[in-house]
This record gives sequence, C-alpha cells and structure tokens, in this order.
Amino acid sequence: GKAPLQDSQANGRFPIILGDSPEARQAGIHVASLARDGYRIRITPEQILIAGRDAPGEDGEVLFKAFGASSSAGALISDLAWDFERGTLHGVYRFLEECGCRWFLPGRLGEIVPANPGLTLRACDIQEEPAFALRVFGRTAWHAPSSEHVPIYDRVQAELDALGMTGVENRFWLLRNRASSEWFAFNHRPPRTYWEARFGTSHPEYFAVLASGQRDLAGASGQRHTGHLCYSAEGVFRETVADVDAFFSGRHAQERGIPERFTRNLQHNNGWQPAACYGDTVSLLPHDGFRGCHCPDCLAKTNPDAPAWQIHSNLVWPFIARVAAEIEPRHPDKLLICLAYSSYSRVPEGLALPDNVIVGVCPRVLNKTYNLLDPAAYGELMSLVRELHKANAMPLLYWFHHLYRLRLRQATYYGVPMLLPHFFGRLIPDLALYGRLFFCEMDHDSILFEHLNRYVVMRLLFDPESDV
Repeated sequence: GKAPLQDSQANGRFPIILGDSPEARQAGIHVASLARDGYRIRITPEQILIAGRDAPGEDGEVLFKAFGASSSAGALISDLAWDFERGTLHGVYRFLEECGCRWFLPGRLGEIVPANPGLTLRACDIQEEPAFALRVFGRTAWHAPSSEHVPIYDRVQAELDALGMTGVENRFWLLRNRASSEWFAFNHRPPRTYWEARFGTSHPEYFAVLASGQRDLAGASGQRHTGHLCYSAEGVFRETVADVDAFFSGRHAQERGIPERFTRNLQHNNGWQPAACYGDTVSLLPHDGFRGCHCPDCLAKTNPDAPAWQIHSNLVWPFIARVAAEIEPRHPDKLLICLAYSSYSRVPEGLALPDNVIVGVCPRVLNKTYNLLDPAAYGELMSLVRELHKANAMPLLYWFHHLYRLRLRQATYYGVPMLLPHFFGRLIPDLALYGRLFFCEMDHDSILFEHLNRYVVMRLLFDPESDV
C-alpha cells in the first residue's frame, strides 16, 4: 500500500541513490545480472535505490550536450550516438512514472508532470527488463517528409513547428519511453558494401544475369536499383565471407576495396555502413526489389511454380547457411541477419540454419499492418512466424510497415488516421513468444495521427503484458 516515505537522515533529506553503488549491492541489487536496458527500483522507508547497467566512459555525456541543443545538431541525435548502456536512466524515468509523470509525444504538449507537493510512494521492489532488445517504431528523428509524398507539405511543417517537434525533443521522448539502446545491422547488404563500385568492372560474373542475358549492372541492364548478385557464383561466396571476416576482425572497409569516398564519414565504424555491418552483427540481406539470376546454376535453384514469396527461397537461404557455417568457427560470438523477404520469404523445409543466423520476418503483403487487420491474414502471419522460428534456435527479428498514407495512397487517405493500439496490444505479445528484435516503419506525414500508436507500441515492446 501507499505510505509516506519517512525521513531517515539527520540532515532532513531523503536519499535517492542512483547506479551501481555500495548501497545497491548491500541491498542485493547486482546490475551485472540485469539485461541490457533493464533496471531495478527499490523503495523502502529508508531510501530509494535505482540501478541498471551503465556504459563506462564518456558516451553518456551526449545527454548533456543534446539537452537544449538545436534540432540541426545531427551528430547529437543520430542513432549511433545513443548506442550505449543506460539502464539507470531508464529506471529513473520508470520511477518518475510511479510519481505520475508521462510523456505521450515529444515536446511540452505531450508531457504530464503532476503538481503534488505531498508526494507519497508505495514501498516496492521493481525489476523490469525489456522483452525486445531492438525496439524501433517509426523514425527515430522526426522531420517533415519530402513534398512528393505529401500533397500539403506546408501544413505538415506547420504542425511540426506548432508542436516544437524537433529532433532533439524526439530523442528525449525516446529516452523517456525507454527505447532500445543497442543497434543491429539488418538492411540490404550489396548496395551498402558497394559491390558494383568494387566488382562491376573487374568481376561482372558476380552479378545476376537478367532474362535479356545482360548482367544487372548500371548502364548495361537499364534497370533501376542495379547490382543484384548471382548467388551461385563462387566469387560472391568468397568475397562475402572475406567482407564479414574483415568487419568482425576490426579491419577498415578500405582494406576490402570499398572506395574512400564511401567511408570518410564512417570512421567510428571502421568505414563500414552501419545498416549492413555494425557491432556484433552483419546483414546478409540481398538487394531490395530482388531480381533472381538467370544463369543455369541459379535457375536450377529457382522454382517459378511456387507462390511469389517462395520462388527464390532455395537460391538465397542455402547461400546464407553456407556463409554462416564458414563464419561461425572464426567468430563464434558474432551474428548474421537476413530477412525472410520478397521472393525468399520462407526458409526451405529441411534446411537447418546455423545458430549464428537471426531470421527476420518481413513477408510480402503480411509485413503491412493494415493487411493484418484481416483475421485470415493475421493467422497466416503467425503460422509463418512459427514456421520460421523452427529454422534454428535463435529468436526472430520482425520488420513491419505501418504505412497507410505513404506516396500515392496519400491522394485517397490523406487526413485519415490509422490508430491501432488494441491491434498492437494483440500483435506484440504474440510476436514476443518467438522474437526479440522489432523494427517498424510508419507514416510520418502527421505526428498527431501517429503518436498514440507510437506511444503504445513503445510501451508494449518493453512489456508486452502492459494494459493498452
């Protein structure tokens, strides 16, 4: 029950003790046993203890540099600047919620801080750890979308200005709602490791043969988004393994032939694009808009009679498994990630993926939240999730699109909110049974249309049992 906290100090002040302190350890709080982003809060009549795992060194100083900074301070609000452990800070915001504070959207209009001079708190011992290690819903930095996506661009900008919706305010909103502090690499690899620039001239055989007989190279195929690979070419396997090995060994991207012009702003990551190579992870996701190779070896692994989302599963996933098996003994603590996406949305039956692979769930049609409102589609998604979960012993990654009004659909749906808090209240607990990484793109034409979804989803990703 609630009871006033009694002052136990001679100086008349009640102690609130933060972090991995002697007092916390004496009370049985051992932060090393907590998951990343987790915390423990212990409130007794004598003191308040709040502690979690915190990064040593100067990384956390970005908190003070960003507070009050201009929204143009991109280096202070980038995702990579905030990739450090801050469990105690999460615990502090959780404690403030016990005091009645809430942050529903970035900026003062979304902040609730009750005036309560006679504050009372219940004695309690709270230990909370996130269900999902990656918790991303929407853009991590709000900004006005390009005018080609939004027919009334001036109104979007006016909304941003009226709400004070700056990148810095959004970053602090993410902190207060305990967004994940760790990043993973899981985006399309070939364009982010510059295969065309490195091998387009010297090794055209690395690239997919189109139905026309031409290689999928800029200026030759006439296609958009060129540089799709031939996954039967031995050189593609060899160079992929060499790239992964180089990154995990701490070697600079230029040592692997990536031109200096693509690395000069990425020295913090040894010149590698973080979307493809970061931390303990490397993405093996093929190029977007997948075009399967028409060489005889690739065609033998292609099933044109299969459903559209399985045509190239036997081409892509055995390649992933082969690279993973080669990397595992060299880097046993590192992970490779690939989405079940496009025309390879299923892992072939009978293919056992090594346990250094994280499978991502991003199947055609079923990766869009508005399609999942149909009970049959929802059931189909969960059936696929359970199937993909059996591919190995690793938890899944999820990539969804909460995109209702984007691009051409704007002409029909502009001004129509798509608020789905109770849908997410069902979806996220179901997904939490099988995965630990969640990433969802969302419409960004109107903050007011989306902030309720975003607030609810961020809370559910930390605790799927939260009451919507």
